[in-house]
Amino acid sequence: MEDTGGRYFDILVKKSFFDKYDNYYKMHDLLHKLAQSVSAQECFRIICENELLDRIPETIRHLAVNSNNLEVVRKIRKFKNLHSLHLTFSNGDQDFVDVLTKIFETLRSIRLLCINNLQLQMIPEAIGCLRHLRYLKIASVTQLPRSLSNLYHLMFIIYDDTGSKIQDDFLPKDLNNLFNLHYLKLPWDVILGMHGIGKLKSLQGLDGFYIKNEIGYKIGELEHMNELRQLRIKRLQNVKDAKETYNAKLYQKRNLMDLSLEWRDIHVNNCDSYLVNISSQNILDPYLDEKVLDNLQPNNSLKQLQIYSFIGARSAIWMNNINLFSNLEYIKLDECLEWKTLPPFGQLPFLKSLILHNMPKVKQLDNKFHINGKNCLFPSLKVLNIDKLHVFHHPRVVPW
Repeated sequence: MEDTGGRYFDILVKKSFFDKYDNYYKMHDLLHKLAQSVSAQECFRIICENELLDRIPETIRHLAVNSNNLEVVRKIRKFKNLHSLHLTFSNGDQDFVDVLTKIFETLRSIRLLCINNLQLQMIPEAIGCLRHLRYLKIASVTQLPRSLSNLYHLMFIIYDDTGSKIQDDFLPKDLNNLFNLHYLKLPWDVILGMHGIGKLKSLQGLDGFYIKNEIGYKIGELEHMNELRQLRIKRLQNVKDAKETYNAKLYQKRNLMDLSLEWRDIHVNNCDSYLVNISSQNILDPYLDEKVLDNLQPNNSLKQLQIYSFIGARSAIWMNNINLFSNLEYIKLDECLEWKTLPPFGQLPFLKSLILHNMPKVKQLDNKFHINGKNCLFPSLKVLNIDKLHVFHHPRVVPW
């Protein structure tokens, strides 16, 4: 569904219905007025308190309200056909919470709900009445309502972290029952404590899967999450048996485009002291790191790969066969302190960006790094960033 919508939107951009500015799109004034005219019976916006809700047709399906007037917000309840509701207000007292409760109890057809309020500390449990809700965007609340775990049609939960202090039981315990969930944006420390995330088989993006050596937090949770498009696996040093990583079955995830593999949450300034430190704590096992990386072979559909704080001395076995990752466009290796020989990245036909940082054991880029003189080295490369490598021998790079 998202892909289809994206294609339609791209067509509108090509036809100049929208113009791109940085991370946003803008519509020309004339087109905006035309769109307002065409959608007048279904879409409406209230941006000042003087606008009368009485002139809004009852057929309205999409409504945006920016008002601190409690009476204005209270009257929203009369629009029984609403499918999407955007609420922006700055008052977060109990009166507004009570009004939200009445809105949720009355407008049960809402599919999309956005609440923009930095003062609001809680969302009323009555949100559980919105059985058709697909998309929820909120901010600043200290705890998610428990009834959220009963909204089985939910596909998107977006929580904008504003620095508010959240409660230890921020998440409902049964949130992993939302099997239709496609996207989940939460503070990292909340995701860190999320048990049994592997039940979310429809999830498409996971910006932080934190491995623990406990049931419900092991890497095998990823086994059946085959819809993932973006995945960031953190704290791989907590894997105690390399066979566990094979259970993640990354090679089966055909939709996975962006993969980040991270071992240790440390940024290194002095490599030698860092290695001595982790060795003294008995947490340095280069052989285990190597076997773990061997078992994390992704599907050939992958386009972006990042590896951080890997302590192994060699590349993964699958990285020496470019046919297994030939579609890569972006590679970043950072703080892989013991890595000695790089894979044949120069043979990757679509590689546009290569970033190598803090890899002091790499002394040369040998013949495996490129093609043996017959074809072009890095045919698509646009960005090459090499920092803190002591390379003495390397192939000659000739600009196009």
